[in-house]
Amino acid sequence: AQNRVVGVVAMFARHPLPELVLEALGSIANEIAMGIARKRATEALANERQWLRTLVDNLPARIFFKDPAGRYVLNNRAHLRLLGVPEQADTLGKTLFDFHPPELAQGYQSGEQEILSSGVAMSDKEEQVRHRGTGELRWHLTSKVPLRDAQGQVSGLIGISHDITERKQAEA
Repeated sequence: AQNRVVGVVAMFARHPLPELVLEALGSIANEIAMGIARKRATEALANERQWLRTLVDNLPARIFFKDPAGRYVLNNRAHLRLLGVPEQADTLGKTLFDFHPPELAQGYQSGEQEILSSGVAMSDKEEQVRHRGTGELRWHLTSKVPLRDAQGQVSGLIGISHDITERKQAEA
């Protein structure tokens, strides 16, 4: 973005301006240009975040993000429905044990702890899930992947699951 014109600063004077004033005006113009560039970058990031959020929230798959302690930090709408809560705020800081029967939660937690400690993803695991809103026992095909920070350290995990109950019933 260096040497790119993002605007024009105009000043009219009755007499030629000293070099020091021109340099100061140049510095001010550069600061204004950097501010404009930052604002544009911030707006672009906000747009991208909104696009991704719209995509994630409208996918039929259940998607969630957790911190290293196993607390929910973000869920899509489908996952919120599975957990039986209407709002994101109802899950923040809570764990599997707040939403699932202990015997199921323990199994999910041990798998997640393995992912967090090893840094190795889990793909396409068939798991039983009790839908908290309806109480119905369903089958999900679940994948979980470690999230990494800028230094490559595991900083949480993301999970995605698809309901495969009908397929499992057809196989039986």
